[in-house]
Amino acid sequence: LLHHPISRNFSCRTDHDNTHLLKDEMNSPHLTSADQAGQHGKAPFCVRGLCAAPFTPFGDDGALDEAVVAQQAARLAAGNVLYAFVAGTTGEGLLMSLDERMRLAGLWVQAGRAHGVRIIVHVGSESPVDVHRLASHAAAIGADAIATIAPSFFKPQGAHGVHTLLAGVAAAAPSIPLYYYHIPSMTGVNIDVCELLRMCGDIPSFRGVKFTDANLAGYFDAAQEFPQYDLLYGRDEQLLGALAMGARGAVGSTYNYMPGPYNRMIAAFARGDMESAREEQRRANTVIRLLGLGGARYGAPGGDVGKAILSLKGVKMGGSRAPKVGLPPSGVQKLRQDLDDINFFAWCD
Repeated sequence: LLHHPISRNFSCRTDHDNTHLLKDEMNSPHLTSADQAGQHGKAPFCVRGLCAAPFTPFGDDGALDEAVVAQQAARLAAGNVLYAFVAGTTGEGLLMSLDERMRLAGLWVQAGRAHGVRIIVHVGSESPVDVHRLASHAAAIGADAIATIAPSFFKPQGAHGVHTLLAGVAAAAPSIPLYYYHIPSMTGVNIDVCELLRMCGDIPSFRGVKFTDANLAGYFDAAQEFPQYDLLYGRDEQLLGALAMGARGAVGSTYNYMPGPYNRMIAAFARGDMESAREEQRRANTVIRLLGLGGARYGAPGGDVGKAILSLKGVKMGGSRAPKVGLPPSGVQKLRQDLDDINFFAWCD
């Protein structure tokens, strides 16, 4: 549960009790797109608590392993992770064809309905034609929201350029809530998020920002100035700092395989137990440090360590799309030993 004074201005519900908000929003049936957008007096879509960025499962032949998606959704729900951000960075969306991305989105919407997980579909691409097609498709299949990054080759010029991009996506799919995916480390598009938010009042479906940046001061400024928007924090290793800055929802890859420390951290923070909250962040960060050791320790430079961890937990994820790589068997064995050494499997859930 995330509870801050700033959240009392947020219009997810007419009441201001986030305890009721979290329980009611998480357990309610999927809303229609119009309801999510705040029409007909219903609360707009928002993320409260953890939202996983799911890995995309591939079979030995490199094709989507469709049967695994339902297993992923069930695992998320069991770990109190009741949102999924599909086909983003972790999900290798930009390495997939349009047909694959639409198929994956459909699988997640179906699995989400079965397991009570609400779905944000990432629709970003280098081509605006593809973005609009993916956005329209996500709305048509009943996704809860969409998000888009900025293109990274022909980059938009500043916040005005990103606003123009978002307006185009909203026009292509006006009925579904829209988020901007701010991840300058990957796109090279590093705008002032506050400047963007000042412009977005003319986009009715605009819902907020997935803020994947270590700049906590920038996040704090946005949260303070724009409580009407849903600002999702995207750096797992800094979640505790983001809570202190006003975060109420977070999107991350490590929530796929270790939701326990984060759920306990959030609960500790809410009751004012900072010592316990810091301990849970420290524990999560011992695993996050392993994610950068693909080449140095696990024999695969740039290897997808997180995907291997989820496979070790019993959800077979397969390999990664080139130029990404998976870990060799010897690397997986070393990873298993490293996780055992920190007693990971005893506290990860």
